[in-house]
Amino acid sequence: MDKAWRKLDPDNSGWTNVRILCKFPLLFISLNKSDENFNGSKDKQVIEKKKTSDEVFSDLLSNFDKVNKADPNSKITHDDFVSYYTDLGVAIPSDNYFSELLQNTWTIEEDKESTISVHEIKDIIKTLRFKLIQRAHSGKDETLLRKLFQDFDLNKSGYLTLDEFQAMMIRLECPVHINYLAAVFSYLDKNKSGYIEFEEFCNFIINDPFP
Repeated sequence: MDKAWRKLDPDNSGWTNVRILCKFPLLFISLNKSDENFNGSKDKQVIEKKKTSDEVFSDLLSNFDKVNKADPNSKITHDDFVSYYTDLGVAIPSDNYFSELLQNTWTIEEDKESTISVHEIKDIIKTLRFKLIQRAHSGKDETLLRKLFQDFDLNKSGYLTLDEFQAMMIRLECPVHINYLAAVFSYLDKNKSGYIEFEEFCNFIINDPFP
């Protein structure tokens, strides 16, 4: 994902925009119909004639909540980009398929030493949920869950930051490599606010993401 992002943000500003995204083939389509770069022929939904290329592109942009589709200068941040691919990766059963998708889309080669396994992310999420359920005494009592959340909310802000999330993982004896930490944090941060709120914390414990 980092290699792909560097193509979109070569000056390391932390953001890109719809106009820049449109320059890349296989995933994005130019807003100028006469300068179409998007190749939807490999998209499964297009192949099965369930959607057009334009509809696939529109669906993609809808994943970036703050993007104005009509504004080519509308910004997409690094966190937006990582969150999109993290959610997509968790939904894809095969690491090889996910890796191939990224490589083909962005014309990049995988760094074997820095590969992030989707299956490993799922395993971390399952382990984390199990540990939290143990701490919550297997219950769904909001008072107990709020007390547990407050124990991890070190600065008492009402939400968990990435640093607090990392400290929580260590306290639960579930430390993870920094490469995986952001991906797991992003998975729990459903509304992509940059924090884990109490409601997101509760939903994660109560509702099994992988039943």
